Amino acid sequence: RRQEGGALGEEDLLFEKFRLSLVRLGEDGSKMTEDLESHIIKLSEAVVSYSTSSYKDALISVFLDCACYCPFKINMIGSLISVVHRREPAFVDVFLTEAAERISSLLAASQWMEAKNILRCIAEMVSDEACSCDSFLTWLTLLLNVTEEQFIPQDRSDTFVYLVLSVLPWCNAYIQ
Repeated sequence: RRQEGGALGEEDLLFEKFRLSLVRLGEDGSKMTEDLESHIIKLSEAVVSYSTSSYKDALISVFLDCACYCPFKINMIGSLISVVHRREPAFVDVFLTEAAERISSLLAASQWMEAKNILRCIAEMVSDEACSCDSFLTWLTLLLNVTEEQFIPQDRSDTFVYLVLSVLPWCNAYIQ
């Protein structure tokens, strides 16, 4: 996305600024709910504007990376995506499709913690009503179905059960 001289264009610089704001969400030292809430709303406006541009894939990748590698931000990322869902429901559909693909590749690479973090982010979205509880339970059922395969090692089976059980508390109110 660089211009011919190797410098970033104005739009690229704005997206990079947004990306850094997203990565730093909640790290401003201020723990006041109002500040965090207003920051999430401002970021959601930027997400809506980027969700229809050529930056959509990069945007989703940033969300998934934050969910994977910053587990302490899962609540904030899930809430941000839920706020975006109210204005741009199609973005969440694309996000969930990409999340399913990322989870699949993480599980294939035995990166269990990263997969669990993305599942927890989606569970947070269920709690914020940006993702259907029935759809999420279908995903979890598919994960549990792996345990019924023949000749699956016990530790792999236990890991899949752990993944499912570890995300249930994040959307418990909706599962009951």
